[in-house]
Amino acid sequence: MIIIYGGAADTQDTSQLRDRVERLIRHLGPARLVGGLVTDAELMVAAEGLKAGREVLAVVPDTRDAFRAAMAAEHGDAWTRTFDQLLDAPRLTLRELTPGETLLDVAAEAAGDEQQWLVTIGPRDAEPAGEAVRDLIARAQQRGLLTLDLSPVRREQRAFVVMPYGSKKDAESGAEIDCDCVFDRVYVPLLEDADLDWSRADLGKDTGIIHPSMLAELANCDVVLVDLTTTNFNVAYELGVRHVFAAASTMLVGPHIIELGKRTPPFDIAMSRVHSFDRGLHLTDEQATEAIRKLGPVLELAVAKAEDDSPAHAWFAMVERSAPLLLHNEVREREARFADAHRRVADATRFATILDTARWLDTAGLGTRDSQALRIKLGAALLGIQAYAEALQLFDRSQPEVGDPQHKIWLLNTVMAYRRLSEQTGVTPQEKLAHVDRAQRLLEKAVRDGYGDSETYGIWGGMIKREIQSAGLPREDPRTRELFTAMAEKYREGFDRDPSYYTGINLLLAMRLCSPERDGRFHDEFTEIGAATRLFANRALRWDRSDVWARLTLAELALHQALENTAPDLTGPAALYLTAFRTANPDQIASARNQLEFLRTYDSFPTEITTLLGHLDQR
Repeated sequence: MIIIYGGAADTQDTSQLRDRVERLIRHLGPARLVGGLVTDAELMVAAEGLKAGREVLAVVPDTRDAFRAAMAAEHGDAWTRTFDQLLDAPRLTLRELTPGETLLDVAAEAAGDEQQWLVTIGPRDAEPAGEAVRDLIARAQQRGLLTLDLSPVRREQRAFVVMPYGSKKDAESGAEIDCDCVFDRVYVPLLEDADLDWSRADLGKDTGIIHPSMLAELANCDVVLVDLTTTNFNVAYELGVRHVFAAASTMLVGPHIIELGKRTPPFDIAMSRVHSFDRGLHLTDEQATEAIRKLGPVLELAVAKAEDDSPAHAWFAMVERSAPLLLHNEVREREARFADAHRRVADATRFATILDTARWLDTAGLGTRDSQALRIKLGAALLGIQAYAEALQLFDRSQPEVGDPQHKIWLLNTVMAYRRLSEQTGVTPQEKLAHVDRAQRLLEKAVRDGYGDSETYGIWGGMIKREIQSAGLPREDPRTRELFTAMAEKYREGFDRDPSYYTGINLLLAMRLCSPERDGRFHDEFTEIGAATRLFANRALRWDRSDVWARLTLAELALHQALENTAPDLTGPAALYLTAFRTANPDQIASARNQLEFLRTYDSFPTEITTLLGHLDQR
């Protein structure tokens, strides 16, 4: 998907708009953004795209120097500083328009066969920027493009999304259905285009607790969108609550999953109007486009409260209740504190804001479990930006009891923090061994506590790999061979329990390094696991074209296959690594390099792998 952007904001405070743009880019995961650099809003969109690791193609009407001089004269030093900072970014490319060429022409050329969505920021005033935005929207619609228009300020109405999250198994067919792809690429852009202030009913995903504040949202939100994909008890419960308390504006959506055939809504709501759209097990950009076009008018009707849609509300004759429905004072205050804290934690994405939010939690007046859950979430955010020591400090203060839904999340995140610390340059051998030992003990505890799944065994295999690195023994040493065998056993255990591209690619690595003999049995297993790993990685990319880990897996798979030849040609793997690195964050690049350096030490072709690493360093 390619996002074309343009427009201008007519408000001085753009913090809300910036948050919406950041969230939209994060959920859509476009391959590239194409747009101008004229207005503050356009500069902001380009900056948020770069922060998200996306390629940005900035289109200007003149040469760089002439454009910069003209805009500096009109907008001053602040614009110039921002422009110069953006042009220093490695993922931004400046494109000068040729005579007769338009922004949409450039975007079409850059997109090729990919879908193009236009995201505009529309000011309230009609002239002059408002007219330019309307003209851009009209020309995009003439080309058949989907258009999303964000007002700089949201409406006052609130929306709530009720749906299953993550991957859920279909009760009838057993097929795995990715629910988040519809949330990310249909519901989020749909709600942003409508300028609604929205949230999603998945607080239980973060805390393991269904909070009364969620019930207040169900009762009081202007619109509740309910996704009926899969048989999900949480969704059924939340829909029932909404129908009791609200006469109108409950929008039922039952996606038609093509591979599963025609399905009818559950009997209990068969008489209610359920809106549908076609999607596959893997949602394509084309299907997302058509879904938004189909559901847009339905959402506007729901916002207008044009139709009563709750049989339960009519039955209980609750039209006389006063709105909004209020919680008991003590509960309301506690839940308001938690909701505010949850929003602050979700918005904390940078090092300074994460630490500030963690300190703020100490005085937020939350309960123990709520504080633990939010500190774990902040610690996970610190892991994502390589602040491993700071993450451990938060995890040390947030250990839940065994049996708490957050316990496994805490335990495995803590293991990952110790693992990453052991990989850092500058740590002493003693510190490295201490980090590895602590992580190993936690993994043993995870199995004792009942968490012996693919994720746990995958992390365990990685810890054994770090032990091999720390030992520094030659490949021929019996202890090295013993550790390689143990590593393969852990990855195989994880792959057998729940096959994934992560355990698959690491099992292939372990097999190659612990099996000096290349007999028929080895080749059969290597081929079988390689095919399954490729399947899982390609499936992940169909769900999310920006999945860097899946791209790195395909690159490493090509590398392993090439290294099985007597004279390996690494041109193909190098190209795949470079493609993945273009959108990878520093942690992902460091992880890929660590894997390659491990191979260089223990594989039979260190010279070729050294050349590959040098090629990647020149990217």
